[in-house]
Amino acid sequence: MTTMNKYILLLIVLTATVFSQSECDGERYMSDLFPDIQITSNIEYGENITEDILGFEYTQTLYLDVYEPEGDNVNERPLIIFMFGGAFVSGSKNSPVMQELCTRYAKMGYVASAIDYRLTPTLIWNGSAENAYKAVLKAIHDLKAAIRYFRMNDSLYDDFGVDTSRIYTGGSSAGAIASVNTAYLNEESEIPELVIDFVNESGGLEGLSGNPGFDSHFYGIVNLCGAIGDTNWIEINDIPIVSVHGDEDTVVPYADDLVTLFGINLQVYGSYSIHQTMIDLGNQSALYTFEGEDHTPYAYSDAYMDVTIDFTKEYMYDLVCAESQSEEISIYYEANWNLVGLPLDVENASYTTLFPESIEGTLYSFSGGYNPETILIHGEGYWLRFNEAGSTTITGTTINELTISLNEGWNLVSGLSEDVSIYSVSDPDSIIVPGTLYGFNEGYVGTDILVSGNGYWVRAFEEGEITLTSGALAKTSPREFSLKGKANNLTVNNTDLYFGVEMSAEDRLSYSLPPKPPAGAFDVRFSGNWKYCEDSGVIEVMNPGETLVIEYNVKEGELWELVPVIANGTEWSAAIPLSDQGQLTLGSGVEQWILRKSVSTVSTTFALHPAYPNPFNPITILRYDLPEQAQVTLTVYDLMGREVTQLVNTTQEAGYRSVQWDTTDSFGKPVSAGVYLYQIRSGEFVQTRKMVLLK
Repeated sequence: MTTMNKYILLLIVLTATVFSQSECDGERYMSDLFPDIQITSNIEYGENITEDILGFEYTQTLYLDVYEPEGDNVNERPLIIFMFGGAFVSGSKNSPVMQELCTRYAKMGYVASAIDYRLTPTLIWNGSAENAYKAVLKAIHDLKAAIRYFRMNDSLYDDFGVDTSRIYTGGSSAGAIASVNTAYLNEESEIPELVIDFVNESGGLEGLSGNPGFDSHFYGIVNLCGAIGDTNWIEINDIPIVSVHGDEDTVVPYADDLVTLFGINLQVYGSYSIHQTMIDLGNQSALYTFEGEDHTPYAYSDAYMDVTIDFTKEYMYDLVCAESQSEEISIYYEANWNLVGLPLDVENASYTTLFPESIEGTLYSFSGGYNPETILIHGEGYWLRFNEAGSTTITGTTINELTISLNEGWNLVSGLSEDVSIYSVSDPDSIIVPGTLYGFNEGYVGTDILVSGNGYWVRAFEEGEITLTSGALAKTSPREFSLKGKANNLTVNNTDLYFGVEMSAEDRLSYSLPPKPPAGAFDVRFSGNWKYCEDSGVIEVMNPGETLVIEYNVKEGELWELVPVIANGTEWSAAIPLSDQGQLTLGSGVEQWILRKSVSTVSTTFALHPAYPNPFNPITILRYDLPEQAQVTLTVYDLMGREVTQLVNTTQEAGYRSVQWDTTDSFGKPVSAGVYLYQIRSGEFVQTRKMVLLK
């Protein structure tokens, strides 16, 4: 098991969500409270390549059935996914065992699902260890796709009222083998060597069966006569398991033994070995043994099925109803300024307790201006500064719903104990300005997700209230606010500015920016707190670094120019032309730049302009103008007249040109500090200027 998997398990299983007392009071999850169930059949959850009994490949569509209790008023219910048995060569989700398990669990208040998965009928005539492992891996891939399907559905549609923090899997015989190995085979180093290539070609351990981008974790297993390929795959803090197995099983061994499958013998470890390994590691496990019984006795006896349900339901009750007043959430931060929030209800909300590595005296809230604070409040966002990047772990009670009061204009807010989409926020009066949710990561970053523990800016048209709720459905459709490809743009430290674009009055506020961050942070914007301009604008820069890297993309046929503004507010003499695509590396000495559309796209005379910056270190820009197509050379010399490097030697079309010199010679070696000459030659035109390299 990977470290990340252990971490997620600790957060979600060992410190589970606090469920309402009424949900687990009484007989829910222990008795057949619901006499009737609703079954939704043949829901498509994915597809993947498989093969028929002759070995011919085809694409199989994967289906599942969902069993729900009728008349249920609980909206967030645990989900258990069952997989059928049949030696990986036969069977279906409609088998009597699957129908009975799903029906019984649904009547107790679960959402239950029986899934089809890809079979490997070629095992019948091609019984090899490699083929057997492939059969299990295909089932693993399909189970993970089914889990991802339910998370996708919960995120986008919520058709089934599933609590995605309480997803469990199980199965009988081959289905149990698939479930158990899905849980504990989760590192590449554990993959048997003879199927490594197959796994790599099939999308790794996650597979390619559908619903990419969603989580496939689950938090408990109902193992009915299953086994694992190697008990060494089980590690401390692995997910809980409840097992039922006959100790005279001749198909899937009860302990460690060989399983004979279509003429091949494979070493596996059955329920007893799994249970003992889990207990030895201090993990949660329970085992019921049908003494003297063979394989799957519950499949042939109603009494044994009752015993199986009674034993597993008690164990599962303890998982799904686990109450904890303590959840842990880790918050990661970068060096310098961060936007943070309080994701849990805690006893001590002092920033020095929650963020012990923060710089003292740097917690600020916002209310028309920045105000120093010492205590964090739920729903509010804060600036906080750190000397180094790192993380902190906060322990407290989960926050599943929050009503936040917004002022007209910009507000600093934070979210819940789980991530929340801005599109699922209840905004009955439509006061949120679309496209104005911003986080901060070395500059403002537009987003549509409020990550737990982070702070965010959001703009409101007017004063009012919004409500955040865990698991809420999207209430508005996502919108795309990027203008890349539609307008000219500058990208500075991953921050996009747009220019040469007209904006309707309706959309204008969606391209406004939050108040500037505290001193020492990076920021870039057009004056007036905008991220766009039409024909001209003043770019304001807060840059604690030594240089500024600007990438630009200008529409064909347009010419723009950047003009630095010196301290007294006047223009610098050297304008930098911007056309087509390119990158500039500028010094940090200028805090304002004028960006404007050039009056002409073609120069009327040859010219060589002063270097900018000058003096410089480590890069300067050399600009020149060509009134006509010409052969051009631009060469750098030292004061002795010796050639240092040649930057241009080609035929170029008429226009404004620029080239950077990175203070290296023609061999790529750095040159020493001093005075250098740069000279342009084009036909009869020759001009030379000086520049000074500082070290």
